[in-house]
Amino acid sequence: MEKKFQEFAAHDLMLEKMEKSEFLMPLLLDDYARHGTNPEEHARLLREAEACGLVETKQPSLLKYVVIVTRFLDEEGKNCTPRASMHAVDTILQKYMKHASIYLEGKVVSLLMATDSGFEKYLHILADDISQSVERILGLGCSIGISRITPYLTGIHECYQEAMNAIGYAQGNEKNTVHYISDEEPEGNLDHEMIQEILGKIENLLRSGTEQELKSYMERLSNQFIEDRISRNTLSFILLQIFSTVYRTVFAVAGSGALLKLQEKAPVHNVPGRGSSVREYIDICLYARQIISEQRKRSGEILCDQAIRMIQEHFMDQDLSLVSVSNAISVSPNYLSAILKKETGRTFKDILTEARIEEAKKLVMYSSLKIREIAVKCGYNDQHYFSYCFKKYTGTSPNGCRRAYGQEKE
Repeated sequence: MEKKFQEFAAHDLMLEKMEKSEFLMPLLLDDYARHGTNPEEHARLLREAEACGLVETKQPSLLKYVVIVTRFLDEEGKNCTPRASMHAVDTILQKYMKHASIYLEGKVVSLLMATDSGFEKYLHILADDISQSVERILGLGCSIGISRITPYLTGIHECYQEAMNAIGYAQGNEKNTVHYISDEEPEGNLDHEMIQEILGKIENLLRSGTEQELKSYMERLSNQFIEDRISRNTLSFILLQIFSTVYRTVFAVAGSGALLKLQEKAPVHNVPGRGSSVREYIDICLYARQIISEQRKRSGEILCDQAIRMIQEHFMDQDLSLVSVSNAISVSPNYLSAILKKETGRTFKDILTEARIEEAKKLVMYSSLKIREIAVKCGYNDQHYFSYCFKKYTGTSPNGCRRAYGQEKE
């Protein structure tokens, strides 16, 4: 019985690790912070982390996060990190702080969770412990990269990139090294969170803001750069990120044709450099927003024309609806409804009713078909409802319309 319990416990532990790994993998690889630091997104991720047992503290808001990447090296300094090495790393880490590790493409990637004081006290100790234990017990070299500290789960992706950059500073003949990205690449006055917020705001304004909103924001940003007296190198870096964001957004929203148009004004091979003013980038952003706006207008007109053409060709189909038409032209019903309202000032139902009743009027006046037959031909399976719609649209009933037309002919 005891053996079975141990097997069950081991299985349960394995499942727990799998759940943590499934949560941790996208956290490391997906850029949750691409739209800036989002408290709501961080709170959502924190709830998921608690649900899978990754975070257990009673005050998760005090936790900070660091990513470390560990590689084992053979005598020639080549990577020889087996999957089983994750257990060796975890055995050491568990002595110091809460953590979770995964094996990813020939390396052990670990997310460390602690308070500021916890990292200050133990981070350098645990890194040295891993390095020395691997050498003493396994007879292997070890290379470790360590990220900066982030207060947000949404910043884990950037931490992973920092840890990978840090480990890249290891020299080929070094077998036991610990590299901190903060040592190798001092931040200076470069605020990454601030930059992500700027890029996220610009992207949102390109997508859905007005020209004046975008222009005002960019001018305020320019004044902020002057007031903060940021260095020319930092400014050049931020402007380059803005340039990249503009290109990415235009392509995502408006497609490759719009991107070619943007290249005519701001070629990729001629990115405004260190001597460029923020004014040049404001002009590029405004031009990009104009391209997106024009493309959306054309797309809206095309979608509207497609929908109206489908209504005119298939109004006799009783099953024709906003949903069926939107599915046929590959957009959501809500989006199609909004496009029709914007382009025509009318709803889908108004346009469909007009097409059906206009055809019904012709049949009422110029054919000998019964009213019931006309209703079916025009997409109505209920004669009474057809008569109601007909009268509401024309001001008279189908029979009244037929009688009036007959008197006019006489």
